[in-house]
Amino acid sequence: MPGNDSDFDIRRSVAIEYLLLMTRASRSEVTEHPEGWIVKHPTIDWPVFNWALPKHESPAAFAALRQVLSEKGLRPSFVVRGDASEDALSAMGLEARDRHVVMLAETKEIAALPWLSPGPPTSREVSAETSVRRITDGRSEWLELLLDGFEVPETMRPKFISAHSVLTGDDPRAYLYEAVVSGERVGACFMWVENGIAGIHTASVLPAYRGRGVHKVMFEARLKEALRLSDVSGDINGAPSVRWIATETAIPSVERTASSFGLKPHLEYRFWY
Repeated sequence: MPGNDSDFDIRRSVAIEYLLLMTRASRSEVTEHPEGWIVKHPTIDWPVFNWALPKHESPAAFAALRQVLSEKGLRPSFVVRGDASEDALSAMGLEARDRHVVMLAETKEIAALPWLSPGPPTSREVSAETSVRRITDGRSEWLELLLDGFEVPETMRPKFISAHSVLTGDDPRAYLYEAVVSGERVGACFMWVENGIAGIHTASVLPAYRGRGVHKVMFEARLKEALRLSDVSGDINGAPSVRWIATETAIPSVERTASSFGLKPHLEYRFWY
């Protein structure tokens, strides 16, 4: 963890900003409210994320958020900090779900890692036939590959495509990648660059290629891109030079991968429904 309170506060703020950027990457609407955030995708029934207050605050804050959500016709759910009042949420009839962690590092902290030198992936468990390439054309096909990796049913795909429409356009903040093994497209992922933060976001791998380290190679490829962007002054295709690299996950293996590349946990939360 950071060595002083000021540095800790800075990193916590970056972690929170990352979460908001991650939401904006799917064109969700973020509404400020005195009691927290209210987030809603404009066209589909997307989960609503609210930043609940610490336990030393009045439990009435949770009730206030729930009332606002009900007035908007939205389904109540909460993103809850580790220091939030779980008793207050339980009293509302909500249940805790997965633990999520936001991990981050300054680019200068990880730039010296030897396995992040320029060139092809160096993860030992991945064969030389595995590569990652950035996608600039064929973004709709990239999104289909991403959904294939998640095994999204055909009946649900229109909603997912709508939610990720910003990625299939020409927004310069979106960096799309696909993994290739022996000429076969096997995985898809993306990175969102905004406000000096490179967010390493969603990644999926086709079922037949899981367990081969493809996720780790895609993670590494995005780290290298973020480091390249950190070396450039001014704007890059509309994106500022990168100072921070961040990711968020509820999957222990992804957390271990991020940790192996020098990212550290700076914010934990759980979903309550």
